[in-house]
This record gives sequence, structure tokens and C-alpha cells, in this order.
Amino acid sequence: MIYPKRNANIELIIFDLDNTLYDTIEPFEKMVQSCSLTFSDKINTVFKQYSVFSEIAFQAVQRKEMPLEQSYSYRFRLLLEHYHVPYNMDTLKHMQSQYRYFQTHITLSDTMKNIFTLLKQANKQMAILTNGPTYGQNIKLEALNIEVYIPKKYWFISEQLGYAKPDKHVFHTVLNTFDRLPEHTLMIGDSYHHDIAPALALNMQTCWFNKDLHKNKLSTYTVTNEQTLFSMIQNIFS
Repeated sequence: MIYPKRNANIELIIFDLDNTLYDTIEPFEKMVQSCSLTFSDKINTVFKQYSVFSEIAFQAVQRKEMPLEQSYSYRFRLLLEHYHVPYNMDTLKHMQSQYRYFQTHITLSDTMKNIFTLLKQANKQMAILTNGPTYGQNIKLEALNIEVYIPKKYWFISEQLGYAKPDKHVFHTVLNTFDRLPEHTLMIGDSYHHDIAPALALNMQTCWFNKDLHKNKLSTYTVTNEQTLFSMIQNIFS
């Protein structure tokens, strides 16, 4: 696949974390297996439903309606009740314990390593912009060994910032830190609502990591897997 060069003068690349740098379903699936849970749907469908409940819990935390620690068990409780799976408090605690464990053992794929290496060799500035709790997101970034490519001072996490994507303030914070113009910045992420739409509204270039093959949405670039992302990056920066 050939990708036209929309703007060769990209100076800053911003990466989302969850479901962009690693596949978020993997630690979830391992947790389900470890806890011997049985659901009536396939794991992909169960995870999509969990993601809905996770977003509900995250928004409740953002509105200060729920403590962060409570939100973890809350999203699992909603999931189990949705599928009519019996549970008690020990079940919820075990699920969260196992999920945290597997989230701290995620790894960066060889393709993603090649992408970061190529950008580093091209002397491009890079940053992470992610929604979530500071401690939890830092743990995942450390597990992925992202500091090899991007210094910790350029890991922008919503809890730390006081704003969350899609709020324009978080994007402005990154741009101001690097003193870069939006049109010379590329945002790479999987969520159209949180990553792509707000970046486009600020006149940033975007790469939508469209793993679910949604249609009829605008993005400067659209890729569906890590290999097509690597091909796009090669075309722009090699």
C-alpha cells in the first residue's frame, strides 16, 4: 500500500498508549483464563463490553463521583452482572489483581520497536499522550520499555495533567512543551473520539489506528495494523 506524503515537515509524533502501542485485549484475556471465568460471548465481544463499562467508570472518576480504586471493581462488577456470572467481593479482587499483573507484563512488538527506532534515527521528537491514572499508565509504559525511545518527561498522562482527551487542553500542553505547531505534529491513536477528532480540530495531522475497520471517518492517514503503520512511517520519514 502506498501512502502519499501529506506533509513531509512533521517534527513531533504523539502516540496514544492503550490499544495503540500494545493490544489491550491480551492482558484481559489472560486475566479471564487465570480466573477461570466463562462468558456466553467470544472474548472479543466480552472485551468490547468491558471497554464500555471501563469508559463509564473512567468518566465517573473524572467527574469525581467515584474514587479511582473503587472504579476498578465497579467495571468488573458491571461486566459480570451483564453476563449473569455469579461473583463476590473476592472474585472482584482476584480479577483486579490478575489484570494488574498481566498489564505489567505486556511487551512491545518487534514492529513497534522498529517504528520507534526509525523515528529516533530520523531525529524526530516523540511523546506519549494517554488517558488514565498516573501510576497505572506509568507501570504499563515501563513494562513496554518506552523510556528507551521517549524520556519519561514526555509521558503525558491525564490524571497528572488535570484534563483528559478529547479536551483540547491536553493537546495544547504537549504542543507547548515542544514549542511545535499543530500542522507539524502527527497524532497516532486508536480512538477516533479521544485521539483523532480532537487532533484534527486543532489542525494536527492524524494517523487513525483503525483496528475495528470502522468506515466513513476522516483522518490524514488510516492504518489497520502495526505493519501498515510501519509502512506509513517508512514512507513519510525514510
